[in-house]
Amino acid sequence: MGQMQFYRSQAYNLEGELRVARPTMYKADQRIAVLEDQNLALRDENKVLRKRVAELTGKLARSPQQLPAFVKATDSC
Repeated sequence: MGQMQFYRSQAYNLEGELRVARPTMYKADQRIAVLEDQNLALRDENKVLRKRVAELTGKLARSPQQLPAFVKATDSC
């Protein structure tokens, strides 16, 4: 009988800990869901931005280098 009572007491204590931890686990789960959604959106945005950078870099490489009007050309000697 002693062992059965021990396990019953153990189960009761564990159920109590679960009741205390459950709200925190719920909030953490909700926060994780929000972060996963943000991560997905940022990954998509990152793909678009990387593609745009590659396009602009390609245009820059193909076009002749022109200095802006306010930059004075110097002779490198």
